[in-house]
Amino acid sequence: KAFGNHVAFLAIWLQWINTVVWYPTILSFIAATIAYLINPKLANDKIFLVSVILFSFWILTLLNLKGLKTSAKFASFCAIFGMILPMIIIIGLGITWYLTHTNLEIPLTLDAMIPKFHQSQSWISLTAIITAFLGIELAAVHVNQIENPKKTYPFAVIISSIIIILTMLLGSLAIAVVIPQKQISLVSGVVEAFSAYLKHFSLQVFLPVVVIMILIGSFGGIVNWIISPAKGLLQASDDGYFPKYFDKTNRNDVPVSILIGQALLVSIICFAFLLMPSVNGSY
Repeated sequence: KAFGNHVAFLAIWLQWINTVVWYPTILSFIAATIAYLINPKLANDKIFLVSVILFSFWILTLLNLKGLKTSAKFASFCAIFGMILPMIIIIGLGITWYLTHTNLEIPLTLDAMIPKFHQSQSWISLTAIITAFLGIELAAVHVNQIENPKKTYPFAVIISSIIIILTMLLGSLAIAVVIPQKQISLVSGVVEAFSAYLKHFSLQVFLPVVVIMILIGSFGGIVNWIISPAKGLLQASDDGYFPKYFDKTNRNDVPVSILIGQALLVSIICFAFLLMPSVNGSY
């Protein structure tokens, strides 16, 4: 409303199309992680990856069609058992490691922990941290469905921000104290850190459980991303930017036409995995 309907439509369109391209990448990560549990060779099997991606996305789409309350309960379950609990575990392992080991992979001195902003690497790291918060704005599309939003919504954002900052900071330190800096992988660093800790404490049998928890957390994140941009598109459709067909909502007030159309588009994009010579090539 502040900048006019055209600018508002452009903003929500860019947010939505960005997520459409992102779905196959995060789902392929999930598929590869599932393959790690079953048979690591399946991680490069295009048929397996596409099958898991399509099955997962359509199941999560159907879940969102049940309404915000159902998807919110599922997302909350995933956040607790797939994100917060693994974070608490790895932070606990990191504290135990810090208290029982003298040879840490990073120096935990005040001078070492203060960023050196004259170094370009510090700014690159800051950019990565900022991008980790992308998506927090998605909750705004649901603000009209919250009781007493003027008080509830700001409080929820503040609490969420505190939890995110603490878990990211302590979780990152837990990874950094056990894995040498040059060996930290942006993709598999979390699993590698858990593996190192569990191996040291003779608890390797629990690694598959941890991997499953991480998978649960990933599914919970996707649920939020499926419904929120779609709700924004529904508003754009109400303002006349799409054919009336896309105004259609079901009894749970969910934009059913947009969600089904989105799932079909993601399915088509996913077939890039089959057309390309390799899994990496599809990216």
